Amino acid sequence: MLYNRKEAFRHTFKNPIPATFQLIVEGEKEDEVEFSNKGACLIVDLSPSGIRIYSKLDIPKRPGYPIHLAIEVLLTDVPIKLVGDLVWKKAYMDGHQYGIDLKTDEKIEFQIIQELKERRRLELIETKKSNK
Repeated sequence: MLYNRKEAFRHTFKNPIPATFQLIVEGEKEDEVEFSNKGACLIVDLSPSGIRIYSKLDIPKRPGYPIHLAIEVLLTDVPIKLVGDLVWKKAYMDGHQYGIDLKTDEKIEFQIIQELKERRRLELIETKKSNK
């Protein structure tokens, strides 16, 4: 069986991870960018190319106007800063789930993969301790 190392995988968290996000608002000038206030969210799942978050905040979708987000999450001990475009939105419980297409390069993808591996390793250690 051949294995494609470039194929994206998705890690779903047993307990969603707290994070913050900001909307990125492009200004009238090409290099003009503003950020909204930070909002709270939970990371439901994560891959090197995409992320699903849950938030009680309602991000309005406007057809024809892309919505860009900056997300900051701490999976282990190194903060990861991600940027992406809102792709889908779905009502969920008392908030919404959002699918975000991440704009990453090889460095960020490598960081995501390494942090997911380390987090999983730590989770396994905790599971073994609690089962004793």
